[in-house]
Amino acid sequence: SVTRAAGARFRPFWALFPLLALFALSLVRLVHVQGFGGEADRPDPTRWVVRTERLEPPRPTLLDRNGLPLALDRPSWDLVMDARAETRRLLRREPSAEARAALAALERAAGLDPGAAARWLLDPDCDRRVLASGLGEARAERVRRALRDLHGNGLRLVPVRSRVHPQGRVLAHVVGFTRLDEDGRRVGATGLERWLDDQATGAEPGWRSHLLVGREHGVDPLLDFRPPRRAGDVVVGLDARLAAEARHRLVALRREHQADWACAVMVDVRTGEVLVLEAVPDFDPNAPGRGMETRDGRPVGWRMPALWPIEPGSTVKPFVVAAALDHGAIRADEEFSNFDGALHLPGRLLHNERSVPRRPMTPADGLVFSSNVVLAQIGRRLGAERLRAAFLDLGFREGPGLDVFERDRGLFPPDSAWRRRNADVWTVASTSFGRELSLTPLRLAMAWTALVGDGRLRPPRWFPSEEAAAGGEPVFSPEVAATVRGWLEGVVTLEHRTWLPRWDDLRWGGKSGTVAKDHEDGYTTLFVAFGPLEDPRVVSLVVLENPRSPRPRGSRTCGPTAAALMRRALELGGVVEPPRRVATSLDSPLAPAIVAGSGRRDRRGDWNAR
Repeated sequence: SVTRAAGARFRPFWALFPLLALFALSLVRLVHVQGFGGEADRPDPTRWVVRTERLEPPRPTLLDRNGLPLALDRPSWDLVMDARAETRRLLRREPSAEARAALAALERAAGLDPGAAARWLLDPDCDRRVLASGLGEARAERVRRALRDLHGNGLRLVPVRSRVHPQGRVLAHVVGFTRLDEDGRRVGATGLERWLDDQATGAEPGWRSHLLVGREHGVDPLLDFRPPRRAGDVVVGLDARLAAEARHRLVALRREHQADWACAVMVDVRTGEVLVLEAVPDFDPNAPGRGMETRDGRPVGWRMPALWPIEPGSTVKPFVVAAALDHGAIRADEEFSNFDGALHLPGRLLHNERSVPRRPMTPADGLVFSSNVVLAQIGRRLGAERLRAAFLDLGFREGPGLDVFERDRGLFPPDSAWRRRNADVWTVASTSFGRELSLTPLRLAMAWTALVGDGRLRPPRWFPSEEAAAGGEPVFSPEVAATVRGWLEGVVTLEHRTWLPRWDDLRWGGKSGTVAKDHEDGYTTLFVAFGPLEDPRVVSLVVLENPRSPRPRGSRTCGPTAAALMRRALELGGVVEPPRRVATSLDSPLAPAIVAGSGRRDRRGDWNAR
């Protein structure tokens, strides 16, 4: 063993064997990548010096039915400071008086607070900062001139796109607003803006490639560029002019009655197009959260009451009468007793309002005077199964037609409530005058279009380009719909209802609703108006939540506003002429004697001609 150990020699070849094996493997990998590998396997040495950026396409422009912009992308600029502290000239030595004057000029041009730009430029711990954002063309040009005296400090204007909502708070709930996601892309947060994220047809992203050389000193050569392709405009059936009128009146109505909120829904009877979906309190989509009304320290105005369920009250009574006439359960000339204002049912007592006459009434009188006693008898005559089917045929359980909006369909009695032995005493009697169920104001307005139109229910139509539902679903016969529609003129022509407007050139009808809440103190008041009576074109619904008026009534609180909006829609549609107003001594001496009613109209605004 000693001889074998002495004869062993060190062989350096074996020590080099691992290195030779590693070299062989690298050679095989190189041959594979160069000769047989795909594009994804090949190394790209330019990735260390070239940066490729994805350019998101502009969001589609959202237009109303008349071509007015509701949301659009606007080019703007951000003022950015992007340079390390050791490279900024202002930090190398004490700023001179000229430099401080140039900084003050920059702050004025960019709309910054005095000293704001100097605070960041002279901060040695700050390497990047957006000093001002969303600068328009005029302000950006003033900033460019101010930057000439501040070169060498990493200040530059970066082009960006801002989402602008030109109509401000008008239609804010339905249009919605945008936000930046975690990747810095602008996406829709609520409303139609969120719907646009999945509906932008024709949009394609672009790209640009940069050579990364001395970026802090402004050297960033462009290698390749493809601009993004913009999506086409999207036209909705909403009318911004009519919505602006609605918002103005809702603000005044809510202030007058000190209500929690107010909303208005307007629908084209012939096509089912949604013309207005307005509510207050609201928000400014250009600056969501700023200037928003607060209650108990919390912001209010985010929700859209037109899509939140409410108890409809007496506004469902015409549906019950129409269904009973259609099924032959009652006759138009039949009289029903008011039982001295109180109807005694097994285990239950129903009352009328004190203002309801106690004499016997026909179905027409029961609608005009809103008798709960008469309507409960008509509902019981119709029966649980047919009454339930009528409400379902009217779309009480349907959604708003766009999934992007809230889908709370409200409350509806379960099947067991309609089938129990005493259903006619409780479920039927209560729902016949609008209790024990709830639905959204939008669905209520859509149901009214079937009643005052041709008896057919059409789904909510949000876009004029959509094909209208062929005829709609039949709910009432045209003859019954015309009969009930004629009776509803009596609601607004009663002599003592002087607060409801009357016009020589327009006959119209409507129905009020007043709901005393069971689960809390307060009232929900509402009014539905439609016109012209002979050939209805538009339905206007106004809702007021918790008005502080003593003994509030829907016809008093909401009736005048609903009627005024209905007439304004007919004026914009060219159905009736705007009223003429003669100038008075209070008017400007430069104002013409007649400022409205020229008889001319913009064909784009004639929504009935579409």
